[in-house]
Amino acid sequence: MKSVEVGGVDGGGFISDESSFYGGEDAEEEWEERAKNSDLHAAIEYQSRLPAALAYVESSKPLPVLRNPREGESTAWQLNESIADFIERLRPSTSTCIDTGPWIWASNPHVEHHPVQSDLAGLTERGTELLQKFQAFQNETEMKMQGKARTTIGRKLSPKRTALEKDLRQAALDFNVRVGKWMLFPTVENVDHDWKLVAKGTTQNKLGIDAKVATAGEDRDPGQRLICIYTRDFDDTNDVRRVLKELVSMGLVREDSQRGIFYKCDAYTHLGIERGNDWGLGASLYGSRSML
Repeated sequence: MKSVEVGGVDGGGFISDESSFYGGEDAEEEWEERAKNSDLHAAIEYQSRLPAALAYVESSKPLPVLRNPREGESTAWQLNESIADFIERLRPSTSTCIDTGPWIWASNPHVEHHPVQSDLAGLTERGTELLQKFQAFQNETEMKMQGKARTTIGRKLSPKRTALEKDLRQAALDFNVRVGKWMLFPTVENVDHDWKLVAKGTTQNKLGIDAKVATAGEDRDPGQRLICIYTRDFDDTNDVRRVLKELVSMGLVREDSQRGIFYKCDAYTHLGIERGNDWGLGASLYGSRSML
């Protein structure tokens, strides 16, 4: 029996000169009976669902055009590079800022990477104005309520802080600074394993648009690394949640974790809103515990 290759896959035992395109004698009889009854649409539909027909359709699909925005960059995954070779070439557990640079990157080659027309200057101007306005209100309130309990002062500031968070989010949308990222903090012992899963998921279009892992540096925690998994739009909560669920399925995030992981928008990074900031703002937009 002579086998036939379909789309580069050996069809031995599946499609051959002796096999029937219609799927065997029983299938042929059913198809012929439907044709006799003039049930043409049903016959065509039935025929299209047969294994041979499905294999033919699959083999006819054009191959996707892959575009790596970081092609040619020495600190990033390349299109002609396997993930295993990539990790071996740039192992995050041993790479340093001095010999590699601060980050190692893996981009999604299946999505468009058009330059985003973000207005960082506009965001910085409006964001700084909003933060300064709140800071002035906070200082005035604390002065007026001097000697009061921190919880009492906090209740007074809470509505204004909530309004500030809303205004900052709107500013990020207005100035098109929409990118955000889920953050993982693996130990040095686990970072190669975790980064390999993230890089593979990103390059195979299962996660977001980009991913990066930190290298070792003097100003960084020597026992830990940061992995960022980027999504295109922090306001697209469906996509943000989809990426989170994929991280769970990969075993990188535990649904029953007491702390979970957190998602931060780049707008907050540009405005210097970090953990423990002077405005009492949360440094992240979302947490895995509230999203799962």
